Amino acid sequence: MDEHGNQLKWQEIKVLKVEKDSPMSFFFKTSFSDTEFKKCWVNKKKTRRTGVVSTSKIPSNLSRAYTEKIPLSDAKKKDIQELVDKNVIPKSYYDIFYKNV
Repeated sequence: MDEHGNQLKWQEIKVLKVEKDSPMSFFFKTSFSDTEFKKCWVNKKKTRRTGVVSTSKIPSNLSRAYTEKIPLSDAKKKDIQELVDKNVIPKSYYDIFYKNV
């Protein structure tokens, strides 16, 4: 459920965003044309017997898995460029994300 209590269907999520400052929630859009993200809490789950149960907290002493960006192979870069050329990946997304890879 989202922050307003609406049922959330994973199949409808088009854009997903996770923020470091909100480790127990994520933000999503159900349309590429939405201007604002909706919020969903992940620290609660519903069970048949007991209703709502709080799950364990994320430990605060996690260490980074990587200290630098993982490079993409030339083949992957070529494939991404082909998808941009065919407009499978919108040019605006390429400029924001893939161009910096």
